[in-house]
Amino acid sequence: TTRGRVNIAVDGTKFMAPRSAANQAHFAAENTCTRPRSYATDADRSKAATVQLLATVMWHVGSGLPLRWRIGGSTASERHHAVEMLHELPANARLIADAEYVGDRIWRAIMNSKRSFLIRVGANVRLLKNLGELQFRDGYVYFWTDKSQRRSQPPLVLKLIRLHDGKHPVFLVTNDLDLSESEASDIYRQRW
Repeated sequence: TTRGRVNIAVDGTKFMAPRSAANQAHFAAENTCTRPRSYATDADRSKAATVQLLATVMWHVGSGLPLRWRIGGSTASERHHAVEMLHELPANARLIADAEYVGDRIWRAIMNSKRSFLIRVGANVRLLKNLGELQFRDGYVYFWTDKSQRRSQPPLVLKLIRLHDGKHPVFLVTNDLDLSESEASDIYRQRW
């Protein structure tokens, strides 16, 4: 643990499964395209029917051992898998992830489960600087989507942490407001 939290990383990857009749039948519903396509040859049609799977894995950062995982078709969602696995994690878990795990739904799910997160964010994430009593100059930001505002949900209070990877700045957000920049840096670097 670090500061009383079990650090658990999450990530997903796609891979090709054997092009067996059983795999094609099992994952056909998840991997089908909505518009019909025509192919020049039977070989092209067969290749298009190749099964691609998404594996989302959660592993303990300290030991590197996988704890939980989900397998889905190529159209499955890493975020959806992560939300499904939340209740299977220790109550004091801290989820560490890259920018794939950004969004109101997943962040609220993690916070509602009483767990914390440390997630990399990019320029596509709109963070509000000075909304309430906590100020940007102290490292605090707010995440409040238009959809959340329409639903009368309160903004998420987060801490913005800036790191440098040697070439570029890296921005992380966490709902663990007491986490220091050096602790966040150590935890995030352990993920790799």
